[in-house]
Amino acid sequence: MMWERWLTRPSDEVEAARIGMSSNVLARVRYGMHTGLVFALDPMDTLQVNLLTVGIDFRGLRKLGARFADDPRWQQLVAERATIDTKHVDFDYLRRLGPETLGGAYVRMLDHNRLDPDFFQPPPEWPEDVAYVLQRLRQTHDLMHVLTGLDTDIAGEVALQAFVRVQLRLQFSILVVLFGALIYGPRYPRMLPMIVWAYIAGHRADPLFSTRWEDLWEVPIDAVRRRFSIMSLDLPQPSGADRSAACSAADLLAEEANALALADRCVAAE
Repeated sequence: MMWERWLTRPSDEVEAARIGMSSNVLARVRYGMHTGLVFALDPMDTLQVNLLTVGIDFRGLRKLGARFADDPRWQQLVAERATIDTKHVDFDYLRRLGPETLGGAYVRMLDHNRLDPDFFQPPPEWPEDVAYVLQRLRQTHDLMHVLTGLDTDIAGEVALQAFVRVQLRLQFSILVVLFGALIYGPRYPRMLPMIVWAYIAGHRADPLFSTRWEDLWEVPIDAVRRRFSIMSLDLPQPSGADRSAACSAADLLAEEANALALADRCVAAE
């Protein structure tokens, strides 16, 4: 039956990668709707997150790489193929760092949530340059949780994609924000204010994607946040943040296509 097919969980990243690179817009939309539906029903299914990103955001990721192509920091990351997994990072060393450091806080978050740093690998069959963009994006995702103070529950994951949307302008992120808010907003009353906060935080922060976080493991996390102007949900907010967060969630979602301008208005209201 049709509904049974639509509710069947996609599991083939090779298929997702081929669809993502395809010029068939209808195929990408259909795949995005399918994986998006499955993901909406189980937003903690990390595989569906990966498949959805691969299936619909190949072009966005290619543009993202091109956007940072002239950034010396990104050039260094690409040249080194800097990778955050157990082959390239000594996680036992990170565990010996204090919880106040970036590396110590990061590894404790992974351990607490039983997250595998080796899970995020480049998608198959993609051009190497675009595949690395996605791999880096995946492998720094949990660092963004640590830096912003957003949890890894449903509300936190949706709000973090609002932060990512402002920073990177990916289609996947806005789908998660819109459908997450519509489906789970009533269940999580704090979600919509968190989304508004995350848009503003993403706008205020420096561009983060080309940062080599591996050089900052020993740095106190609060110093890292100050260095990159990252607001944290678990820290006292700057003066006027409450008024900024008062921007209605309805306006936020309705005007998402111009999210940066909305954040500008919110910040200016201070």
